Amino acid sequence: MTVKSSSPRSKISVLSTACSRPIRVRLGRMRSFQFFGKSTPRAWTCPRSIPVPSKGSLCSLRSDPVETGSWREVELESPAVPAPEVGPSDPIGVRRGWSATVRGERSGSPTPGPSRAPPRREPSGISQGLRRAASARSASSARGRSGMRPARLPRRVPIDTLRESLWAFRPSPPVLSTLDSNGPKPRASPNRTVMSPETNTYRVSWPPMIHARTVLKVLSLLSLLLLCSMRGREEPSPKAESVSSIRAEGPYRAGRVVVLGFDGADARTVGELVEEHPGRYPTFEKLRREGTFGPLGGVTSPESPVAWASVNSGMNPAKTGVPGFIKRDLREGASSPSPGFGFIRREMLPLESVEHAPIPTWPAATTGAVFGGLAFLVVFGLAFLALRKFVIAMALGVLLGGIAGWGGWMLRGYLPESYPHTANVLQVDSFWDHLARAGVPSVILDGAQVFDRPSPDGAKVLAGLGLPDARGELGNWFIYTTDPDEFKREGRDTNTSGTVYRVDEYDGVIETKIDGPANFWREDRIQAELDEVDRQLADPGLDWEKAPDLSNRSQELKARLKEVGPTSVPMEIELGDGQATVTIGGGAQTVKVGEWSEFYELSFELNWLVKVDALTRVKLVQLEPHLELFVNVLDIDPRNPPFWQPISSPYGFSKELADDCGRLYETYGWPTPTMPFKDREVDPEILLEDVEFTMKWREDITRRMLDKNDWRCLMSVFSTTDRIQHMMYQFYDTEHPQYDAAEANRKVSFFGEEVTLGGAIPMIYEQMDRVMGDVLDRLQPGDTMLVCSDHGFQSFRRQVHINNWLAENGYLKVKPGASKRTAKGLLFVDWDQTKVYSLGLGFLYVNLKGREPRGIVDPSEKRALMEEVRSGLMAATDPDTGVKICNDVYIVEDRHEGAYITLEADMITGFAPPYRVGWTTSSGGLYMVREEESGLDEIGPICSDNTSPWSGGHVSMALPDVAGVFFSNRRVDVPQDGGVKALHIAPTVLSLLGVDVPEAMDLEPLEFR
Repeated sequence: MTVKSSSPRSKISVLSTACSRPIRVRLGRMRSFQFFGKSTPRAWTCPRSIPVPSKGSLCSLRSDPVETGSWREVELESPAVPAPEVGPSDPIGVRRGWSATVRGERSGSPTPGPSRAPPRREPSGISQGLRRAASARSASSARGRSGMRPARLPRRVPIDTLRESLWAFRPSPPVLSTLDSNGPKPRASPNRTVMSPETNTYRVSWPPMIHARTVLKVLSLLSLLLLCSMRGREEPSPKAESVSSIRAEGPYRAGRVVVLGFDGADARTVGELVEEHPGRYPTFEKLRREGTFGPLGGVTSPESPVAWASVNSGMNPAKTGVPGFIKRDLREGASSPSPGFGFIRREMLPLESVEHAPIPTWPAATTGAVFGGLAFLVVFGLAFLALRKFVIAMALGVLLGGIAGWGGWMLRGYLPESYPHTANVLQVDSFWDHLARAGVPSVILDGAQVFDRPSPDGAKVLAGLGLPDARGELGNWFIYTTDPDEFKREGRDTNTSGTVYRVDEYDGVIETKIDGPANFWREDRIQAELDEVDRQLADPGLDWEKAPDLSNRSQELKARLKEVGPTSVPMEIELGDGQATVTIGGGAQTVKVGEWSEFYELSFELNWLVKVDALTRVKLVQLEPHLELFVNVLDIDPRNPPFWQPISSPYGFSKELADDCGRLYETYGWPTPTMPFKDREVDPEILLEDVEFTMKWREDITRRMLDKNDWRCLMSVFSTTDRIQHMMYQFYDTEHPQYDAAEANRKVSFFGEEVTLGGAIPMIYEQMDRVMGDVLDRLQPGDTMLVCSDHGFQSFRRQVHINNWLAENGYLKVKPGASKRTAKGLLFVDWDQTKVYSLGLGFLYVNLKGREPRGIVDPSEKRALMEEVRSGLMAATDPDTGVKICNDVYIVEDRHEGAYITLEADMITGFAPPYRVGWTTSSGGLYMVREEESGLDEIGPICSDNTSPWSGGHVSMALPDVAGVFFSNRRVDVPQDGGVKALHIAPTVLSLLGVDVPEAMDLEPLEFR
């Protein structure tokens, strides 16, 4: 750094010689810097980087023509830095504690003293170029007015050379030497300032320690970078992740697209309600009049996961890989087929497949080595900088690095090696995936059958149907009661997914707990030790003296494994007058009889590193004659989902949504208490109140996203229309076997109005109309709104037991001695004499050779057999009424084509409403009845009344009878070959937004007028 002095302040200038482009100079410890450009001065605060202009300006690089050896020189202009008093240990322009190469000029007599020049080093090619340029410049100045042009300067200087020109500093006295135009002089003592009488030039040499300090700086920087990387794979930057920051650059058509999904909305019911109650459904009427309304043709089978997967992808189930809620499971080595989940897959997810773990997922040894190495680098670097003692710094680094390494090794042990995971079976992309790849931002709220699938940048998806609860289960719920008729304090399981606990009161206080997810971390640790002990016991060379101890240890570990229970949080219920204070996990709320609490925020810890955060609400049902407290499903907390079970894509979108809306929300994929109502454990009021709560928060987040307007496509799905119709048809359908006029006319509060139980279904359609109207009012000119459902609805009065019909008609052979206990899960089937069997929601399978474990039907006979069964079912009648029970039987290979058709049934029923597949058939069972006289179980009839509160249905029914709804605010050219279908939705959305429709989609987009 060349410093020129002028009294009373130092001047530091940099002259351009060879920069053809701006460079950046870091000013280090200078407090301020004033840059004089071509016009207006600008002041800068240091340290920072500033742009240095190209040649011809006041602030850039130059080289002196003198021999400089290994020193670098930079000239800066900085009036803001006062020049200190020149003295032996404080040369002109150099502050105390700084060390730099300085060439200074000032008037005055020199300070005598010996000097010794440093050894000369041959200059590099770049240095030679700079010096030649500077020499030419000096020559030009010497010629002055001669009019001769200076030699041409080099146009570029490598950035490394420029970077080397920056000064460095250290807290030690500078070392000075002198030089003049004749070359370097002998080096001076560090405590004396030596001046050349010819040029009054001072040079401060770089101390050798600068190399060690540079190494330490680099090590410290590497440590910081590694520490940052320890967080594992991070989310993309907010700019890359935020939908609001993404704008499509593709060819948009005018306006945005809003898709509203209403699960179970039925076209027939909408038409009837509009005709019966004119004016009550203004949005329905407006869209029928000004836009488009009609039935939406569904897919086979009309089940929610199947239908929504096809709506979202535009592909039939043989391509999506989603066959139904229940499917046939052909496990390798099994002696017979068995029922299994068809829309989810339960699995243990290995740690290496987890993306959002709280610490790196390296092996324990690697984690310890990295932690120890980082700690050593940081401690050693900081200690050496502070103490200047190499040995002490090394000792501290080794000590603390060893401790950190041991800590890292121990920390890694708290991460389980595998995790219980609910996976999605969907095999194809949804329409928003295609939009995102084309640059069209989308937001999907409560998307059905879309969980556990990462979306491309530009698509934000909050998953819905298919997501498990915080326990990893399908909606566990609880009732705590002091009812003396309940005996099991450990809990009584209900028919679905609930548990009823008997609790006891002591001095007005009840102490109990709420069970959370299984502690699989503790189970895995015990199991790993047990496996090792058993391995040693199985070793033929085992020392006989060790065998008894190992055997005892094995028994002890097995006992401990059985004792490992689920995680839990304490719950205390303090009874009062007409109310109770319920404390769960440290959070207390006082609720009155008949009231719901707000959300409780729970944390179930597997260990101090791994936990599951959950939400739940409770309702105090009654205090007299005994306590009854209903605890709803444990929802995953959207602010912190388990890192092995994300509920949104990207992972942080669920939290972003909660923060944006300023509220918490339910996350379980089936968020209304239909199961406790089906089990007759709760009254209709609990169901209706929770449905209202669910629909309101979904309205809130939908409205928030509409107002945010950072998308080109928005889809929001409401499931409450489906839940109400499933459970309330018994009050709506006067011909239902469970219809009770008095109960149907009982008044309850629903969405702020007093309605009868029989009026709950019309009311939920009124809420659907209101939501559609609210969205319609928020649309901008040119926007398109599409409204669709996955299927329609019918009353479910009579159930059909398909395996009973197959047995009665000779297609299925029942083993002798079958009873209610054995008539489940196809255990009763004599496979050597069975041609066709049924399980799932209206699915029939041929017992095919080469496919089923004990198949007897030759593949060449399969088609004829299916046609025969189809004809027989379509001719079948209800023995009690003589009514035809089946409108159609769908042969799947005639309707579907795709790689996953083998997952589907061979045939699917299309029963005539109000007939639906029976409850026993769904699980592969046989309907058995008890013979009154003999007391023995015998095969029952093929039809019977539906006595379950689950009184509305759609599965296994003929598609035209359970058609969904289609609305649009624009007029659509309805296809003449069957009308609008579920498979039209995805390609239509892509077409509206100017994105090419993939060839894999089954139908062309709809045309708008």
